[in-house]
Amino acid sequence: MTGEDSEARAMTARAAAGYDLVPYNPNGTGSPGLDIHNLFSVASVFGDFPPRRNLAVLDLGCGGGGQILRAAEATSGPILGIDISKTACDEARKRCAHLGSRCTIRQADLLDLDPATLGSFDVIYMVGLYYVVPPAAQARLIEILARCLAPGGVAMISYYSPDVWRSIDALRRSIQGAIDRTAPPRARIDAARRHTAELARAGHSGVSERILHHALTCDEPTFFHEMLGELLAPVTALELEHRLGPAGIHFRSGMVPGPYVDLTGPAARAAAADQMPGGYHYAVFGRAADNRDWCHLAWQTRLRRAGATAFGIAVFVDPASGQALEVASTATAGLLDALATGPMAWRDLEAALAKSPSGTASLASVKKDFLSFWLRGVAGPMWAAA
Repeated sequence: MTGEDSEARAMTARAAAGYDLVPYNPNGTGSPGLDIHNLFSVASVFGDFPPRRNLAVLDLGCGGGGQILRAAEATSGPILGIDISKTACDEARKRCAHLGSRCTIRQADLLDLDPATLGSFDVIYMVGLYYVVPPAAQARLIEILARCLAPGGVAMISYYSPDVWRSIDALRRSIQGAIDRTAPPRARIDAARRHTAELARAGHSGVSERILHHALTCDEPTFFHEMLGELLAPVTALELEHRLGPAGIHFRSGMVPGPYVDLTGPAARAAAADQMPGGYHYAVFGRAADNRDWCHLAWQTRLRRAGATAFGIAVFVDPASGQALEVASTATAGLLDALATGPMAWRDLEAALAKSPSGTASLASVKKDFLSFWLRGVAGPMWAAA
């Protein structure tokens, strides 16, 4: 074992000890926004992800099993959760016991995992993991994705945006340099909170007010692991695209639509996603054909026709937000009228478009309109398992 390997294992062991001492959100219920159908919906806007049955799921850094429980509702396929913390794994086994033999929880250091023996998965989660492990473990995660993500599968990797990461890192360095890191967790948290409060009062220039407020108001497990944890590494969607691209796995989208909706190349979309506002991002990667025919998607919208301008341009309103949009394209307006009765498969919308006066000649501009509606949050893609 090299010195680098020894240090990496020592770091992961210390991280495991921290999660055992202060369990992170052991009773968490996962995030509805990261549900399987949502991952495939946003991925399918930028690639072809045909429906399939019995989706196999791998949750790396599964914690107490919150996301596993949500995934189990969407698939009857096998689920594997892996975490380095014994406490987290014990909790996950208890909470997921009703899933029976189709769910396995495994305690392991990432560095001990052999990608060749894990199996093939349609969905791989890496929530709050990639940026808190050393480089050797990050390399192993890339190997696992490259080897284990099935054709047509999607992976979700969370990360902090570069500007927020810099601010968090500055705060972490300040805190960890000011407290006794060998003290018990309770004493460390109290001392770190006091130091953070002092920085806030002093208007510390290296840390944004937003991050200081977050550190002062977040719950203790979050504070302990983010501010007193072993490692916080800078990560970007573009870096991940460069590392995963050679394996045929490419950035598709963020979970939240952004300015990248009109960009066709995965690297360009990843770079644009990294510049989006907000602190914490969810990057969706996929191994599938890179196209936008939307043949396996449906669309839904809240927009309803509300009249026309003095120039005859159709006006649609979103009742939930009150947002009004002028839709100049009669072809797009016709499809929005069709969607007023409920979600429709894109194939059916295309068929309706073909019968319109403009025909399929307007298909490209209609797709651009739908992407703009998605960006505005008034329409969205839908993917359903077979």
